[in-house]
Amino acid sequence: MILDGLLHNPYWAIVPLSVVEGPIAAVGCGVGAALGYVDPFLAFAALMAGSLIQDLIYYGLGRWAAGSSRMRDFATRRRLLRSTMAPIEAAWRGHMVVTLLTLKFAYGLYAPFLVTAGFRSIPLIRLLVISMAWSALALIAWIAIGYGLTRFWGMTGHFAPYLVGAIGVGGLLAMVLVIRRARRRLDPERAARSP
Repeated sequence: MILDGLLHNPYWAIVPLSVVEGPIAAVGCGVGAALGYVDPFLAFAALMAGSLIQDLIYYGLGRWAAGSSRMRDFATRRRLLRSTMAPIEAAWRGHMVVTLLTLKFAYGLYAPFLVTAGFRSIPLIRLLVISMAWSALALIAWIAIGYGLTRFWGMTGHFAPYLVGAIGVGGLLAMVLVIRRARRRLDPERAARSP
């Protein structure tokens, strides 16, 4: 019953999914668009709404923390927080466009940095305008990836499992080569001893 409801009206689920994990939800929307289950324009609007909600939640957490005397005291007493807040604030105030672009692809850092934006009272409207512009470009790319991969999978027919296996083996070989090269650059003596 839930799956049937999602197939006939998936848009109500896209917003909460995009708040939690936007890129995966966007790829899923691209797959759904390729299979004919999702209108890509409505899905994009739902994804953008989720991105806006996510930004507002993180910024709001930062504003709440700034208003709490316990949180302000905690941030000023800890040397690590005290020493890192100045460069983060400088990045927000001086290079907001580049900072947000970088954060759109550094998923683990996005939430804490947006909280610091709220904590340091970075202008909300400017932050949202720039963030939504970068989100729009990123979400369009993720939807296109999901759409393109689904179409490509359909074109390969019964060769698809072999193709995925070959891509996986190629990825593993590339990882081994990158690790070996990095190890040689970091420690030349150890690399000379290993096979």
